Amino acid sequence: MDPDIFDLLLGWLRDCKIGLLAVGTVEAVGYRRRHGLLFTQRPRYAWPSDVRKSRFRAKGSSPAMPKVPPEQLQDFQVAVDFLGLRSYLDVEGFGRDGWASELSKEEPPPRAATGAASPERSFLKAAGAFLAPWRGAETQASEVPAHVAPALGAGVEPVEPPAEPPKVVGWSRKGSDPAVQHEEATICCMPDTRALRKSCAARATRGYQSGTHRFGVKLLPLGDPTSGGEHHERRCFVGLVASAWTGTSQALGTKLAPSGTWAVASDGSTWAAGRELEMLPVSFGEGDLVIFELDLPARGLRSATLVVDERTFEHVFTDLPETVYPAVSNLGSSCRFQLLCDLQAEAARTSPST
Repeated sequence: MDPDIFDLLLGWLRDCKIGLLAVGTVEAVGYRRRHGLLFTQRPRYAWPSDVRKSRFRAKGSSPAMPKVPPEQLQDFQVAVDFLGLRSYLDVEGFGRDGWASELSKEEPPPRAATGAASPERSFLKAAGAFLAPWRGAETQASEVPAHVAPALGAGVEPVEPPAEPPKVVGWSRKGSDPAVQHEEATICCMPDTRALRKSCAARATRGYQSGTHRFGVKLLPLGDPTSGGEHHERRCFVGLVASAWTGTSQALGTKLAPSGTWAVASDGSTWAAGRELEMLPVSFGEGDLVIFELDLPARGLRSATLVVDERTFEHVFTDLPETVYPAVSNLGSSCRFQLLCDLQAEAARTSPST
């Protein structure tokens, strides 16, 4: 409460011979009288709700109405109405209803600065608009002045935090050979490792456990056309690995491949755990896309169907484990792979090949 407004009200209450301990109650008056406190002493705390519960009339003649400066009349009226003293005061210039008028009147022009900057809006104005619903006022949010609404949040829609971008499924750095270079989350490059007599392999960050899924791996062209020799020398493998797979330095499609691996080679041969299964009548190279369609029911045949060069080969790999990850590897020569997850099935697809 503004100190000047408080002094005006306290002076009038003193003239009415009403003692206040906490701007108060009948018990507060008795407390002051028993302890000899002066009515002119300002209480340390103010509880306006007590005054509203206990309204006092001055005994004898009515005291003189307080003289309120014109610039403080509006704030004084709000304070009087809030404290429930409107029926005891008749000050010239009061509106019909302090709360309603406070919310409907335009903000008076700011007073000239007197060395210290005056607050742009008083605390009582904001408090009046905030407490109006509890006092039974039928004030709509649209009636709250523009300068009060920001402080109370009236009519302001809550701002939702920005949604986190979806995580991109790409090649796992942890599940890759140290020599694998990760250009982007979905693109990895395997250098020429023939001099080291080893291969490189990498798996995806996300595995599949149940349901039907469709992902693809695209063999990208190399930046240096001489880095890997001719196309037939850049033999590579695209396939699947189990969750326990750790053979990042071994090719997926050789007799030395560990268990828990399934792959199709660029020449069309298919492999499972180091064992060659069959030779598909297709091959793939730079710019081609190899698609895996996974069917992983909780019970029954868990299989992978391949789509290479727009030709479909049903159930090439079967008896897949609980979790499988997309994986790729080279056979010593340089290769670049791009992972494309959650591909949509084509509207029309060629008939299954045998």
